[in-house]
Amino acid sequence: MASLIRNLFICLGFLVLLATPSAWACSCAGSNPPCQAAWEVSAVFTGTVIDVAQPSITAQPSSGSTTGRQMANAPRPALTPPVRTVRLQLGEVLNGVERDLKEVEVVTGMGGGDCGYGFQVGEAYVVYAYRNSEGRLSTGICSRTRPLKDAAENLAYMHAVGAAAAVIYFSDEAEIQHFDLMLPDRQSERLVEGTVLWPDGRPAAGALLLVMDPRWLWQGFVARATADVQGHFVLPGLFDGTPYRLHATLINPPYGTASAEPVDIQTGKNPLNLRLILSRPDNSVSEDQRKGTEQFRNKQ
Repeated sequence: MASLIRNLFICLGFLVLLATPSAWACSCAGSNPPCQAAWEVSAVFTGTVIDVAQPSITAQPSSGSTTGRQMANAPRPALTPPVRTVRLQLGEVLNGVERDLKEVEVVTGMGGGDCGYGFQVGEAYVVYAYRNSEGRLSTGICSRTRPLKDAAENLAYMHAVGAAAAVIYFSDEAEIQHFDLMLPDRQSERLVEGTVLWPDGRPAAGALLLVMDPRWLWQGFVARATADVQGHFVLPGLFDGTPYRLHATLINPPYGTASAEPVDIQTGKNPLNLRLILSRPDNSVSEDQRKGTEQFRNKQ
């Protein structure tokens, strides 16, 4: 009987160990555009990785037994996932980090199930980080953190915010100023919908629809939607007096990325029903993001 009970405890302990990694499973809900994501985190900055320190192995707390065996009723120590410490040479800062610092540290998981980001020494990144319970900056793959070479939209927003910054002075003396303002005509919402298809006519379910203003590409996306199982989409928040450029793209591993030819939507009040074909073997958004960065630099 004693042998049966001992074997039962061993079996239960083994099952607990098997179940433990699931607590660290990673699930991302997708990231918001830079203009929103930048103010949902504690810090946004760019930097080049100087060093990635692996976690040190620490001894487990005592089980309470003087024999070295685990007691059946002993409290089980809390398991905390290991993290790597990444040291970066600080570049540009949007918020959350003192601009006069030379270096900054962030922590991230080991990768895989804990959502850790795979920083590489010598690579430059834009980093979106939160303050964890210890007050340290922490990031992962579910944030907008990414290599700087793939961060045109993020950089454009950072530069736009920096350019718009101003110093406001206050005075005890009253001052009245008069301005003549010419307001534009009132705009109304416009229905823009359509279908995204593969070249053979199959619905491109999950295709991402991204809308940009061609006059200010550096400002990023002004609207987005996702095609349903029938490939159908409806774009929210578009107005009849504003021109737009519409991109449809779908990342389809292991076959890569496919896009439709961008569609320029002219001003007008009539509803639109568009038909987009994923005929390009690339990401059509990348070209406009590059143009947006150049557009922003030229306007300085």
